[in-house]
Amino acid sequence: MKLSARNQLAASVAGITEGQINGLVRLRLLDGHLITANISMKAIEWMQLKEDKPVYAVIKATEVMVAAEPVRISARNQLPGRIVDLLEGTVNGMVFIDIGSGQQISSTISMESIRKLGLHRGMDVFAVFKATSVMIGLELDSISFGLM
Repeated sequence: MKLSARNQLAASVAGITEGQINGLVRLRLLDGHLITANISMKAIEWMQLKEDKPVYAVIKATEVMVAAEPVRISARNQLPGRIVDLLEGTVNGMVFIDIGSGQQISSTISMESIRKLGLHRGMDVFAVFKATSVMIGLELDSISFGLM
C-alpha cells in the first residue's frame, strides 16, 4: 500500500459494531492497544472485514492532536507514547511519537501549540484522534478494484 498519509499502523480487526450506514471497527495494534475506526458499512462489506483480519490503520498527520496528559474529550482514540523526534518549521512542526512495538505516529501541529505544551524529545504524550479520522487499508493484493 503506497499512500501519502504518513501514519500507516499495522493492526488486526478486534471487533465490529454494525450500524445502518456506518460501523465501528475496533483495531488491535501490534502492542495490543485498541483504536476505533468509524467507516461505512459498504466499506466493511467490500473489504470483507472480520475479526483477526490483518489491516492498516491510516491516519493523516494533520488529524492527530497531541496531549500532554489524558484528556476527557469526544475523540475516542488516545494512544500513549513518547516523543522521539520533533521538527520545527515557521508555522507548523512535526511531532513523531513512539507508540510501542516499533510503530510511530506523527502529528503536524502549530508551532504555537508545540511551545504552549512545552513539547520536547523524550516527553510522554498522547496521540489523540477521532474514529472518523481513521481509514482502514488492506494490502493491495487483497483488494478487488470493482465499482462500489
